[in-house]
Amino acid sequence: MRTTGALTYPPRSALEPEHDLAGASLVRESSPEPRRAIPAAAATSGGPAPTSRLSYRARAAIRLRHSSPRTEDAHLGWMRRFYEYHGRRDPAELGEQHVTAFLNDLATRGHVAASTQNQALAALLFLYREVLRIDLPLRCGSSRWDRPSRGLSRRTRSEP
Repeated sequence: MRTTGALTYPPRSALEPEHDLAGASLVRESSPEPRRAIPAAAATSGGPAPTSRLSYRARAAIRLRHSSPRTEDAHLGWMRRFYEYHGRRDPAELGEQHVTAFLNDLATRGHVAASTQNQALAALLFLYREVLRIDLPLRCGSSRWDRPSRGLSRRTRSEP
């Protein structure tokens, strides 16, 4: 036992591990594996940068226009739902009929209000016009996204 002042410690041999570390070295004795070559497309610095994810580009375009975070979340949510609805196909390959099908499905199966459809339409128009730079021939002011009336009708005086 070692004594340091008032404290006593067990011998060092009792603290050392039981296994043998003979031959262990911190320095690698063999040469490391050779590095893999950089692909030719990535090695050239003059080429165009690889395209980023569509959501990153959309987020950057929304923030460039200083929209609120809630608008950003809503637009990205509608873009994601549109993407999932069409089986994760690239939106650049889809056209007006696909946007119309998505909005009609919202109305028929989703039972959403006309204002919700208009919000989805605004998000998809932003995606196509500002992010993808594709001009869709959709009419924003069209009344085709309005929900039909509830069946209430006004009777004239001549009707009983």
